[in-house]
Amino acid sequence: MNGSKLFVTYLLLLFLCLLGSITACQNSVNKKSGNKATNGGIYIDTLIGPKDKAQILDVIRKLAQKKITDSVKFVIQTFIKRNNWALIQVKPAHTNGAPLNYHNTLLYRDTMYKDVIDADLFDDHILALLQQKDNNWQLVEYEFGATDYAAPYWIEQHGLSGIFK
Repeated sequence: MNGSKLFVTYLLLLFLCLLGSITACQNSVNKKSGNKATNGGIYIDTLIGPKDKAQILDVIRKLAQKKITDSVKFVIQTFIKRNNWALIQVKPAHTNGAPLNYHNTLLYRDTMYKDVIDADLFDDHILALLQQKDNNWQLVEYEFGATDYAAPYWIEQHGLSGIFK
């Protein structure tokens, strides 16, 4: 085996080991924290009441509709509530479940998003950090379409590492 093939094999094995470690870690965290994981790697906090869930999704829906202009429903990818904080990642879809065509949205009119959508680099999810104040959920941070995962940064920035372990 030449050097480049050996290096690629090494990287592949390293990646597979890392992937296995991440999955084991996520499963461990979910068992300890009361989260429910589905087969698709979707994590939903089983401690979220229906009122909180509806309020949080409404806040995210208002944000999405300002950027998209269509009525949307969400495919929930991550939904974790701890104390008066919530971390959620959703994928917007048409109310009939069909995927959105971002070329037909307000986002596409924004030059920054247009270039990313045209280059097929738009990651069509919304990641948001919310805080409950006076029984209302308020958007603290959000990303729409970003390919980077900002949650660890937000958790550190807002001093929430003790809450979102």
